[in-house]
Amino acid sequence: MQQADVDEMLEHLGLSPKAESDLPGLISRMKAAAQNDQVIMKEKKGLPAAHKFSMIPEVEETLLGGVKHADFIYQGGLYALVSWLEPYADGSLPFRRTRTCVMKLIDAMSHSLNAGDRDMENLLGTKASK
Repeated sequence: MQQADVDEMLEHLGLSPKAESDLPGLISRMKAAAQNDQVIMKEKKGLPAAHKFSMIPEVEETLLGGVKHADFIYQGGLYALVSWLEPYADGSLPFRRTRTCVMKLIDAMSHSLNAGDRDMENLLGTKASK
């Protein structure tokens, strides 16, 4: 199999060697939001831990709006999502809406990556038979 064949398969699956340019910033902001919420809950300032909650529209728009999930995962996006689910120091959980959003995104990524696996198998079968 030639490199051109591999590149063609990756392109067909919507994967690229170059990651989406805005993903590192999004992932960084997601991690910062989780850390900020942890600090607020630890210091019990009487403020709601709403940094993650306020990012939900941006995260959903990006991850459900066509971003390449493999690129998100490759750049450490799953670690950011996990940090959004972690309980606070007092044992309480993030907002239900935040937890629901994360589970919806993980489900969408799972379906996307499974479809990519099937496409890769079909493409490999086509290339092997040529």
